[in-house]
Amino acid sequence: MKPAKLKRHLETKHPDYVKKDRAFFERKGEDYRQQQQRMVNVTSVSAKAQRASYLVAQRIAKARKPHTIAEELLLPAAVDLCEVMVGKDAAAKLRSVPLSNDTIRRRIEDMSADIKSQLLERLRGSKFAVQLDESTDVSGSAQLIALVRYPREGRIQEDFLFCQELTGRATGEEIFNVIDMFMETGNVSWENCIAICTDGAAAMTGRKSGVVARAKERNPMMIATDCMLHRQVLASKSLSPELQSVLSTVVSVVNHIKCKPLQSRLFGQLCREMGAGQDTLLFHSEVRWLSRGKVLQRVYKLRSELCHRTPQSDISLWR
Repeated sequence: MKPAKLKRHLETKHPDYVKKDRAFFERKGEDYRQQQQRMVNVTSVSAKAQRASYLVAQRIAKARKPHTIAEELLLPAAVDLCEVMVGKDAAAKLRSVPLSNDTIRRRIEDMSADIKSQLLERLRGSKFAVQLDESTDVSGSAQLIALVRYPREGRIQEDFLFCQELTGRATGEEIFNVIDMFMETGNVSWENCIAICTDGAAAMTGRKSGVVARAKERNPMMIATDCMLHRQVLASKSLSPELQSVLSTVVSVVNHIKCKPLQSRLFGQLCREMGAGQDTLLFHSEVRWLSRGKVLQRVYKLRSELCHRTPQSDISLWR
């Protein structure tokens, strides 16, 4: 600012300081700078507290617990434990660890972004294969899930790539645009993608507008395969009459027990009393990625317990 304006401000706003010398204003400036430094020291968080906050956020994310559990339960419990076992001075240090709801959310977002950047960095420098699956969740939204496999340190590693919602129609073009946008944003070349695995749906394997066809336009050398689990489901639809009869009986028995909560509780109590390794049956569903073999395996393991809960006409099936 101009000296004339500074002088006018001093005379009009601070008339008591007009006759003060220069040393007085220098002391005022030094006091102001020290006050700023004290505020920084008070509000800053130590490196150990920051690291502890990230570790707690990591455990909350792995356990899939709400973010508020850190401030409402974990921190008070840790303070009580430390105060009893170590002392009040050590417990006071724990209170400086930032574990609020928003802090835990930011920590998880930071770790997620770091993991994503590390994965994309590996994919940029190596060949990889992608597995895709599009399914509808309980809210009716179409979710596209992608897994990736790539060589690392002499072995094949599998990681979760992304899960994104399809806002429009779940067509081959829409699905490919989501994948292509992710690859472009992550600066990952399609030339490094040597294989793609899908569920065999028309939107995935269509000859003209399917995801596989669009991906092969970017990399003609790409290998396309169908998921083995979906092949088993397709093969199980053409079972022989004998096997189909067994599967139908198994499904009816499982549904009879699982359809009512009381039946499920009584069956679980019976399994625990008989010392079975499992106490629940798997619900059979027509969802394509659910294996019927899992249902049959669980029923076979609990065949002795099922003899006590199924009608007498069906007992011969388990024996």
